[in-house]
Amino acid sequence: MYLFFSIIGEHKSKYWYGRETGFAIFHKRLEEGTFELPVFLHDQKHVVISYSQLVLILQGISLSKIHYRRRYRKESVAH
Repeated sequence: MYLFFSIIGEHKSKYWYGRETGFAIFHKRLEEGTFELPVFLHDQKHVVISYSQLVLILQGISLSKIHYRRRYRKESVAH
């Protein structure tokens, strides 16, 4: 999935989702407010975000104010 956010105004976004059989493009425009974009450096062309971060952005939750609680993670075993 690729996400494109409008830098000017920060109230428009487009999502490109591709599969083997085709692709879909979704467009979201906010009537009020803006999307809070993830922090990235000026020389970066792209940034990778998790599904959880994407959901927070689309729901209008501030990424800078969230606090992730510690969770158990099973370590993968290499064979």
